[in-house]
Amino acid sequence: MKLSAETVIENHIHQKGAISFGEFMEIALYHHEVGYYTSSKSIIDNFYTSPYAHPAFGAALCLQLNEMWLALGEPEVFVVIEVGCGDGVLAQDIVRYGKSNRLPFINAFEYVAVDRSKSLIDSLAKDDGFSKVVSNLDSFKEVVGCIISNELIDSFPVNRFIIQNGKICEIMVALKNGRFSEILSEKPNQMIIERLNHLNWELPDNFEGEINCYIESWIKSLSRVLSNGFVITIDYGSDYSYLYSPENKFSSIRSYRRHSQPNSIYDHIGDCDITADVDFSWLINQSERFDLKSIYISNQREFLSRWGVDNWIDDIRLKKINQNVLNSNLVGVRQLLRDDGFGQFKVLIQYSGEEVDRLGDILPAEATSNGYPVPMLGDKHADYLGSKYPHVVESEYDRLFF
Repeated sequence: MKLSAETVIENHIHQKGAISFGEFMEIALYHHEVGYYTSSKSIIDNFYTSPYAHPAFGAALCLQLNEMWLALGEPEVFVVIEVGCGDGVLAQDIVRYGKSNRLPFINAFEYVAVDRSKSLIDSLAKDDGFSKVVSNLDSFKEVVGCIISNELIDSFPVNRFIIQNGKICEIMVALKNGRFSEILSEKPNQMIIERLNHLNWELPDNFEGEINCYIESWIKSLSRVLSNGFVITIDYGSDYSYLYSPENKFSSIRSYRRHSQPNSIYDHIGDCDITADVDFSWLINQSERFDLKSIYISNQREFLSRWGVDNWIDDIRLKKINQNVLNSNLVGVRQLLRDDGFGQFKVLIQYSGEEVDRLGDILPAEATSNGYPVPMLGDKHADYLGSKYPHVVESEYDRLFF
């Protein structure tokens, strides 16, 4: 019988009677043979993220990294580690933009790609744009530079809970009549209790939520790796006041397969991404325990606007190029800024290390023209004229000229 994520999970349930949703998610996404992210099959065609939307995303991060390098006193070696790098499109955009515009930090620059997918690691190892391609952070310590993640933490395994008769119950995964089902445990994971004890209000009956139990270990690894530098986290989520609002009763857990959501999170196991909104309040809280200081948090639209991406829209309009190419680039940039899309994602910048005078100056004070040229879509970015993203073009076309 062929091994699958579903059969691995079933075997675990048979051994234990029931498993936490975090265990279910860990196997479904990260099992070394059959996990969605770690198996040998290519999954990159399933993704549509900011780096694919338009290279303006990578260009803005490149400008940000240059300012960080300056703030650290222009170190001779400035290491950028991207965790969850996928097929390397963000890395390539950052490196290409830095080199083509001769940004000062590029001579000190080393780019490390980290991903748990074997197929992606093997393909990236052949790319000479990376200083190193690895599957984890274990070999790094005392790094001076920046650690970047984009849409990474939302895919960390989470434990789910529900409030029943005023008590916290953990939602467990079991089997019933050969199908996955959910049962409740009145002995929830201690991390769930710890997180909810930090709230200043009681949650109502039938409130469902999830706790990311991997946040602490993630922060520990960052603090071990980074001796002096920054962490940039970009992801969807919110603070505790929204995620645990009594009116917000429904769990944010969801799955995606080929740009659509299956009927159930228990469908197509091992062939689906499973995600949950990031609790940025908890992320910041846990970071402070390890001396990782938060110096900026806002949404992606505001962050990119500070680096002049809004002005790049006008620059694209003025280009004398094929109209279809021009429209595609306008659509791509707008995708990065949309309030109902990537624009609402959170951008968190944190710092660890020696006190430096320029921390407050690493971002422009307000939206500005950055004086650098706008990059244009390449072969690795979204093909808005093709059949893959027609819904994006249709929803954006009427905005192109307004």
